[in-house]
Amino acid sequence: MTYTAKTFLLLGLGFIFLLCPAAAAEAGTDVPFTRLIFQDEYFKVTAIEDRPGSFDVSLFSGPASQEERAAYFDSQGKTPSSVHVLLAHHRPSGDYILIDAGFGDSVPGESRLLKALEGLGLAPSDINAIVLTHLHPDHVGGLLWQGRRAFPKAKVFLSEPERDYWLDLARKAALKDPGNAGAALAKNALEAYGEDVHAFRPGEFSLPINPKVLDYYSLRPVDAHGHTPGHIAVQLMAKSEEKPKLLFIGDLLHAAALQFPRPEEYPSYDVDPQTALAARRRVLDMAAEQGIPVAGIHIPFPGTGTVEKYGEGYRFIPLP
Repeated sequence: MTYTAKTFLLLGLGFIFLLCPAAAAEAGTDVPFTRLIFQDEYFKVTAIEDRPGSFDVSLFSGPASQEERAAYFDSQGKTPSSVHVLLAHHRPSGDYILIDAGFGDSVPGESRLLKALEGLGLAPSDINAIVLTHLHPDHVGGLLWQGRRAFPKAKVFLSEPERDYWLDLARKAALKDPGNAGAALAKNALEAYGEDVHAFRPGEFSLPINPKVLDYYSLRPVDAHGHTPGHIAVQLMAKSEEKPKLLFIGDLLHAAALQFPRPEEYPSYDVDPQTALAARRRVLDMAAEQGIPVAGIHIPFPGTGTVEKYGEGYRFIPLP
């Protein structure tokens, strides 16, 4: 991936911060590289672009010919992408919950998450929980900053298969491949949070972030393994409704321009491409059939829209 970064502050919004940080957090949509993607009486979800970027055509394989695949990329073999973090605010309890944590300073380049939180009037200590879709560096790196725990009061939730896979990989890497930075980063991040790390079995658990949250909503993990052995999607569920309000699809797809119409194409990052394809189709079919808005971590910012079946694949319709 290649990344570029551009940051700036809005003076008028800074004036709001001085008057009332909570008001700034509610304003949300005026802060650079953030976008309000869902809100109702109880919940508000903001997308934060941790880094913009692109994917190269060379990263993808599948049944398409090179010429067919290249048609979905520009003349340089690139397609737009992004790395997002989602911030959910439960208004009755005051809880703030992150879905994934971005890059942090784990690799060269600017991570915008902490700046965005500051712009929203929040400190790292205001984050109550972090739900990880999986443990690749662009999702877990932000748990750390300068080698230390970035969110001092947050509990971390992830699936048991994901935790076990990366910790086992880190043990093996320590013996045979000390250069496996991804496994070492995952291990270091989980160790930094210690007893605040909570692992669950997908499909068996609603995340108990705060009992008051569960009075109105739950974050329900959905098994979507294949990209990694414990990769999950996350449903935002209202207590009295069966249809999710919003579906966070994590890394079910990377190059949206390619993989919505050609879901059988896969990136080199997929640990088990065929299982990842089955998960991609299963979750996107559900979203299309039920009309559930989806939020993708790598869909070009703000990465939220609806999905329709289209031929042998899908069509993504960004929400305004």
